[in-house]
Amino acid sequence: MTPNPSTKPCKFCQAEIPTNSVKCPKCKKIEWTKRNIALTAIFALFFSWLFISLIPDSPSESPAPYSFAQESIKNRLALGISGANTFTSYATPTSTIDDLNAEVALFGYWAGYVAEGKASSSTEEVASAKELEKKVIAIQTKEFPKLRKEVTRFMRDTLWEGDIEVKVSGTKNETLTLIGAYFAANANIKKTNDTLYPILSGYRFQTVRYAWYDGADWQVFDMTKNTGYLKDESVAKK
Repeated sequence: MTPNPSTKPCKFCQAEIPTNSVKCPKCKKIEWTKRNIALTAIFALFFSWLFISLIPDSPSESPAPYSFAQESIKNRLALGISGANTFTSYATPTSTIDDLNAEVALFGYWAGYVAEGKASSSTEEVASAKELEKKVIAIQTKEFPKLRKEVTRFMRDTLWEGDIEVKVSGTKNETLTLIGAYFAANANIKKTNDTLYPILSGYRFQTVRYAWYDGADWQVFDMTKNTGYLKDESVAKK
């Protein structure tokens, strides 16, 4: 019988599997080779670079622009309301990752102004905070689905060189899917998901799924179970 050049026996269970397979679909064990180890190291470096470039600045760790930082709560709220009234979306097919991160950061600043205003002893400031909150909720509800779509576009365009397929799905683009041989190892999935967490939470994805090939079992992470998860319409910081 002529051997099939497109398959090979799994070294663990002897099942016939595709020649280029890293993980056996039957016994789920991984056959590590020098080539696979080298590719894993390359992917690890690649993902580290990518995710660092994706992570938005945290408003809680980055100072607000000088003009905002020096203003009173009343004036910050007024500036926030003015900004909300004239808001222009950065979430477009031509946006850069810096554009997208800037919009996410803006929502963080507005959330800070709302929180400060609602905690104020001034009736006027509390009223202004509630007005800003209402406006921001309306903007965020529309914007976050677009932001998730565009940040996924950036990831897709970047990761194709590493044979990683990136998809976004759901009525609000709330589910992120990553498919690639790199995810044959659970350790790689965990490392990637831990590194991705600031991005996933910042863009308010609800679910992220990993598989090492299309049709394999999914490793699913439910972001909504995390204590710090914020819905699209959430404004106040937890």
